[in-house]
Amino acid sequence: MKVVVIGGRGFLGSRAVSALRRIPGYEVAVASRRGPLRVDLADPSTFESLVGFDVVVDVADTTTTAPDALAEFCLARGLVLVEASSDREAVERIHRALAGRDGPGAVILGAGIFTGLSNLLGAAAAGRGARSLDLAIRSSPYSGAGTGTIELMVAAMAIGARSFVDGEAVLGPPVARGPRFRFPSGERPSLQMSLAEPWMLHHSTGTANVRAFLSPKPTALVYAFLAMPLWLVTARWFRAFFGLYMKLVRRFLLRWVASTVEMVAQTESRTLRLRAPDGMAAGGEAVAAIVASLPRVTGVRFVDQVVELEPVLRRMPEGAVSLYS
Repeated sequence: MKVVVIGGRGFLGSRAVSALRRIPGYEVAVASRRGPLRVDLADPSTFESLVGFDVVVDVADTTTTAPDALAEFCLARGLVLVEASSDREAVERIHRALAGRDGPGAVILGAGIFTGLSNLLGAAAAGRGARSLDLAIRSSPYSGAGTGTIELMVAAMAIGARSFVDGEAVLGPPVARGPRFRFPSGERPSLQMSLAEPWMLHHSTGTANVRAFLSPKPTALVYAFLAMPLWLVTARWFRAFFGLYMKLVRRFLLRWVASTVEMVAQTESRTLRLRAPDGMAAGGEAVAAIVASLPRVTGVRFVDQVVELEPVLRRMPEGAVSLYS
């Protein structure tokens, strides 16, 4: 199996490459905008470098450089693209454009921890027939991260939060008060913010009411975001300042600091919880486990339409993720 990872030298990408290289029988290459295997998401002429690989994993920054052309190329040329983007607008745009389109290749939307394990957790909780699904994710921005994660976080502050109510898509403000959730570490408040999972889980599971929330830690950040006026949160100058601040903190000062990630997925009849002591490490392992679990498929699919939570978790190293019911 020949796998190429776009963005494989980045913060998450390097972890995904290491995990993939531990899978017997996998030949793993790294592609980037500069280097012997050149792939630039902004330059479709470079995509020909991907021909000859079986699976393309995209963990590059898809917030500032759209992956849409890459998805179209892989679908048309018979490659399997595992797209790890958590950018809500990118995921929705690709799904709208390519869902139902014929082609010999496949585009799998959702890989890593969120999106990825979050989708699998939500789908496992929803099962068949759930009317409502809430997904909540708890993590700290005061930990190491790469450029793509930081750009995504900053961009999400300015775009509306997606949810589904009685089967209809609803777009709310970028930041709003959410309910309290019981995570493995205890009950915490949350914020409704722009996440890709409601669109994905509504379409993959058929659940009529889907919402997703973030619970940043320390908990004081929840109240800090709620105290900010909307004009400030969406102001371009503020997001530029916040982005520079986060790059200094996450890429340099706290580069080696890990953040525990916790998730809760609950319906009217079932609740599942997940905990990863190191969210970035678990994200890289999840990418590899999802790739190793893929069946032969074509077309555009969400990750929970092709693999299931527990088989993926069994492929991950012991202790990387814990599941609670």
